[in-house]
Amino acid sequence: MSCVRWAFRFSEWNPKENEWNQCLECIELKEKERIGKFKRPNKGEWLIGRFNSDAKSSLIGRLMLRLFLLNNHFIRESNAKKEMEELLSRSQYGKPFINVNLLLLASH
Repeated sequence: MSCVRWAFRFSEWNPKENEWNQCLECIELKEKERIGKFKRPNKGEWLIGRFNSDAKSSLIGRLMLRLFLLNNHFIRESNAKKEMEELLSRSQYGKPFINVNLLLLASH
């Protein structure tokens, strides 16, 4: 059995605006819009986009799912956004999951 485990130093990632926008271009439109709605109050103003920790963690998670799907040949880079829309869903509680039927063969 194989396992994938990745770690990301979330607190050390402070993307510039162009980096943030480039990352957003790699995910589905629906997720991009969802992340764009994240707001958090902070000292009389609202933290949005790359300054909002919830938006950052959500984007990082989506990019990691994309990387997993690419690395395991579930999607192709040339059509990644469309294929991600088909393979990635959200549970009734809003948690992301990969909607993939796997065929596993074991012999012994």
